[in-house]
Amino acid sequence: QMFIHPDKLEVEKGVNRHYDQALINYFLPYHRLVDRLVRKALELQAEVQETVVNLSTLLAIEGAPLHFSVFAELWSQVIDLSAQAKFRAAQEILYGLATTREYCDLLLSEHRASLGVPAVFGFLSKLWPKVKDSLFPGDQWRTIVDQVADSIDDRLSGIEQLRVQKEAKRAKEILADVRALGLLFDMHRRGNPKNRKKLKSSLEFLGGLCRRIQAAMRTKSAVASAAAAATPSREEEALEVGSSPTEVEVEVEV
Repeated sequence: QMFIHPDKLEVEKGVNRHYDQALINYFLPYHRLVDRLVRKALELQAEVQETVVNLSTLLAIEGAPLHFSVFAELWSQVIDLSAQAKFRAAQEILYGLATTREYCDLLLSEHRASLGVPAVFGFLSKLWPKVKDSLFPGDQWRTIVDQVADSIDDRLSGIEQLRVQKEAKRAKEILADVRALGLLFDMHRRGNPKNRKKLKSSLEFLGGLCRRIQAAMRTKSAVASAAAAATPSREEEALEVGSSPTEVEVEVEV
């Protein structure tokens, strides 16, 4: 296996796009190759072997630091094929593996930015009801919620003063954290996070910011529509230009 140990990465994903691309170019072909092998095994085996599913989950863990969606795309499709007994059996193996729980733990605790990838979040949402009860026992749930709350608060700090490009990047990071919170609060664990007041304040601020952005977008859209309505189309301009000489000619003839 071409294992990507997080300690060996110079920077996290999203900090240096050239470094990110170099890692993707090096590791993604390997992930695609193993994905094809797993897909072929799922297709050809009458009974799916645990070793095949486990190989796939190990690959997911390796790809988590780079936010790869190869594993998520495959198993989202398998879940959608649950009407077939073979794929239902494969799902049950997936749900029971320790590596599956490790993958979910990694996404929520260390690589939450992955939840900004639609395929990853979509898959985790499908998987969540089957694995959530076995994750974050005891005080771990409260600890992870506090971490996410602090992350949202930090990312919201000064967001309105950022340039548009950096603001968009920060918004994606906040979206991933909010998605993580949605999953965590779906676990129905007892107790409240330590920083619940700060979390409530952050979410209220975020809600207000989103409403202001939506209002600004609606205003911008309305202004653009009004400007488009007030500006004659090219056909209208051509008609007007073409009609003037005719009117002059008629006037001269008269």
